[in-house]
Amino acid sequence: MILRSNNPLIIAAFISTLAGTYSGSAVSNCPSGVKAWHTIHGLNRALNDTEMEALLKVASSLAPPQSRKPPREPYTMNTVIAIRNHLDLSTPLHIAVFACLTTAFYATAHTEELTTRT
Repeated sequence: MILRSNNPLIIAAFISTLAGTYSGSAVSNCPSGVKAWHTIHGLNRALNDTEMEALLKVASSLAPPQSRKPPREPYTMNTVIAIRNHLDLSTPLHIAVFACLTTAFYATAHTEELTTRT
């Protein structure tokens, strides 16, 4: 979604629609993109940094508890091997799962960031 508005009410409404649904860091990424777009095109932003910080602070405080995940243990080679031992690599689904797992592992990405929930 691209938000190309320099109207402070629209940008504030956009941030407030995200508040309470996403984590504070996820909410702050969206206006950062809007800010970058304005900077690249040499335009003034509708909200100054103080207003933006205030909105993002409120949005962060409204983040649902499930958006804050505790740190997880990293995947190790033993984890990959244990998962591999439960897969049947003669089926396309299991091949795809293992390919995704090894790609994420070797790219040092979090599995959740590489795949969708379903």
